[in-house]
Amino acid sequence: MVYFLIALGCVVSLFFGLASMSIHVYPKWHHQHGSTLPIRRWLVNEPTGTRYTMPHLIYQVWLNFVGAAIGWIAIVVLYQDLGAYSTGRMINALTWSHWGLGLVGFVGVVGWLPATLSGLVNSLTALVKAISDWLTSKLAK
Repeated sequence: MVYFLIALGCVVSLFFGLASMSIHVYPKWHHQHGSTLPIRRWLVNEPTGTRYTMPHLIYQVWLNFVGAAIGWIAIVVLYQDLGAYSTGRMINALTWSHWGLGLVGFVGVVGWLPATLSGLVNSLTALVKAISDWLTSKLAK
């Protein structure tokens, strides 16, 4: 079963990586990084026929492939760890790390790990800026 999950994870991660340009379309980013690269028909935004730049293409493919792969790795690790327990005792064996692995696995497998991490970084940046501004206003008084 583990080998099946690994093979399935590789195939799905490859799909998410290669299909990322037609799944997540950001029209404002298409021509920001220099010359454009015509993509094969199945990677082109069908309604507009959009062409993507090479750096944007590589970034999206790599980021979505790695995000899905991390999700599948988390699922495999969770499966291996919980598979060691008998069925009746599995619920008693759940820890916070299992829940965390399950969350990372789910978010990664459905393809939202890159967006989730990006949102988390943006939120932390905004929080640090807000705290910095608050401290600056308090120290200025």
